[in-house]
Amino acid sequence: MKEAMGGGEGGKIMELFMRGLRYYSIEVYDTALTEFQTCKYLLPENATMNYHVALTKYKLQKYESALSEAIRASDLSP
Repeated sequence: MKEAMGGGEGGKIMELFMRGLRYYSIEVYDTALTEFQTCKYLLPENATMNYHVALTKYKLQKYESALSEAIRASDLSP
């Protein structure tokens, strides 16, 4: 994933992503979703970002939206 984030902006995205993972791991899903959505905005063609948005939306019981995100992640996967 680091390769997809290259350059100086990549460090910021990685920081946002890691922060999202931390919030997710302690079940602060609203904040995790915000972090992951920011990453997805910055890297819209990255399957990993779409996947984590999907997982987090699922945890928030936003099932239809989670499914859409999961399908998008699947479509982006090689």
